[in-house]
Amino acid sequence: MFLQEILSFGDGYHGRTLAASLAAGRPGPGDWIDRQQVNHYQIPFPFGPRWPWGDLADDPTGERAFAQCINVLERQSITPDKIAGFIGEPLPGWATWPIPHGFARALVDWARRHDIVVSFDEVQCGCGRTGRMFGMEHVGVVPDLFALGKGLSSSLPVSAVVGRKDLLDDPDAGDMSSTHGGNPVCAAAALACLDVLEDEKLVQTSARTGAMVLDSLRQLEQDFAERIRSIHGPGLFISVHTQRPETAEPDVELADAVALEAVRRGVLMFVTGRGLLKFAPPLCIDPEAALEAAQVIRECFRDVLKNERVSNEGEEEH
Repeated sequence: MFLQEILSFGDGYHGRTLAASLAAGRPGPGDWIDRQQVNHYQIPFPFGPRWPWGDLADDPTGERAFAQCINVLERQSITPDKIAGFIGEPLPGWATWPIPHGFARALVDWARRHDIVVSFDEVQCGCGRTGRMFGMEHVGVVPDLFALGKGLSSSLPVSAVVGRKDLLDDPDAGDMSSTHGGNPVCAAAALACLDVLEDEKLVQTSARTGAMVLDSLRQLEQDFAERIRSIHGPGLFISVHTQRPETAEPDVELADAVALEAVRRGVLMFVTGRGLLKFAPPLCIDPEAALEAAQVIRECFRDVLKNERVSNEGEEEH
């Protein structure tokens, strides 16, 4: 029997090509993809600060959360015998939060019982970004396949798929060929980058510098408690999640305004449009420069919120 159904996290991101888009994003009224028509199904990512299954204290490992996911799928007649594989980020880029150990272990155990291939997307969180070589090291499980990119070369466009020998050797010669596959220049860049990661101990540097930056950014939780939901992330993979004080919903306007103001002040950030700031500088960044950037971000928060208060007071007067 040929299986083609794929399971993934609803809030994930895997790229912009068709198959990657099918495995990413949460279906909504404005979504152009009807995933269920093409056999793609999704479960929520177990993100601690917005735990979707009640109190995190009642399910700290996430085991019950995964069981609830499976129950929801089965009520929709999506049974494991129809699913070929699962794909997800061990630490999604929007959350910088690892899959809880119990959830991950339950997922892998369930998949192996039903001969479902588990794939991790390590394009963002791999190659030392999180203070460990691979994001999966924070999760406690090893997938059947995982994809690498971005930090694999930090320069030329190159990616790689790593996994079980029986899976990678299964296609016949030529079945997986492509015009640019195995480009020797890009392959050389990737190998050189891996040497630099090891020789300059950049994975360990990411862990140390990231811990200092995280400690600095957490001052925001004390200074602006009503507007910060959480600040977390391993290594140089840190996110600052904002919230609206009246609803606790992500404050997209605040986060994006802070990011833009940081750019004006010389700290390169990007607008996420999701109510969070993401701090992911080069692993080789000077620790003092990273701390200076964190200080600038804190000042931007202060000034953006000050301007917001002045604006609101002006509106009340009128």
